Amino acid sequence: MKRKINFAIIGSNFGIRGYLPVIEKFSKFKIVFICSRKIKKHYFDKKIKANFISDWRKVFTKKIDIIISAVPPKVQEKILLYNLRHKKKIILEKPITSNYLKSKKILSEIKKKNIYADINLTFVNHPYFRIIKKIIESKKYGNVKNYFVEWSFVSHDYNLKKKTWKVEGKHGGGITNIFLTHVLSYCEYLFGKNTLKNSIIKKRQV
Repeated sequence: MKRKINFAIIGSNFGIRGYLPVIEKFSKFKIVFICSRKIKKHYFDKKIKANFISDWRKVFTKKIDIIISAVPPKVQEKILLYNLRHKKKIILEKPITSNYLKSKKILSEIKKKNIYADINLTFVNHPYFRIIKKIIESKKYGNVKNYFVEWSFVSHDYNLKKKTWKVEGKHGGGITNIFLTHVLSYCEYLFGKNTLKNSIIKKRQV
């Protein structure tokens, strides 16, 4: 019997709502640790088979194959810098830090140290996007010369006027940091990297 791949999730909000249900679907994956400063009672009601710890640094001392970081950019930056020494495989949320130059510098160090790191940009794995990509590549309707993406979105925090990092650009929040990254990701997936060079992004008031 093959050994299961051990995961640790840092962050109990999207970590439990988003990542946990997906990982639990695979028999070869196992959630060993969930790290959160605030362990809420309803988490235990979900019958989660994992150890809860409050200090994310302890995760790096355990036998973990992959760490999932589902925390605000400010905290994720600390995790990434800490991992430069420990070299654990890690899956990240976007943006990876609250500052572009910091992100660029850290990514350069990650590459230099040959650390596996990936960013959760899930739209490209959606079945509909794969169908669209097959149609484009088949050239059934000819070559794509131009494409236009129009989207409107009101996040939970914006809608409720909550004061969180997600609505503050200086903390890594805002529509561009959190959601435009997905748009650029699936455009690159569908049409190739070179198409983004001539992209024009316009803001339309609704």
